[in-house]
Amino acid sequence: MLQGDMIAIQGGTSYTFNFSTRYSTPALITSLTQIAKEYVPQLVISTSTSCCSDNQPFFNNGYPAVLYTEAYSDPQYHTVGDVVNRSGFNITTVQLVTRAILAGAATYAQIN
Repeated sequence: MLQGDMIAIQGGTSYTFNFSTRYSTPALITSLTQIAKEYVPQLVISTSTSCCSDNQPFFNNGYPAVLYTEAYSDPQYHTVGDVVNRSGFNITTVQLVTRAILAGAATYAQIN
């Protein structure tokens, strides 16, 4: 289960995302990190202990699961200011992280 949540905030000068290590399958994080580096080399990839999203129930029930998430805290998260047209929202970050997610999904689905 590949979960992308909160993937739009750009807090620095590089395009960055995290794999959450909580309720995620370590081997899947390792594999998907390598896939993302190959297909989207401009992304900086790190890990965090952020919690919780839709990957958790899958992980808790024995399914391989991973969470792709923002590397920066979003002060507008779940507020009326949590909109696209605002400071910090970066469509390029969304596009790059989406490419990484799709590359991982296509690789695991064996789509060439």
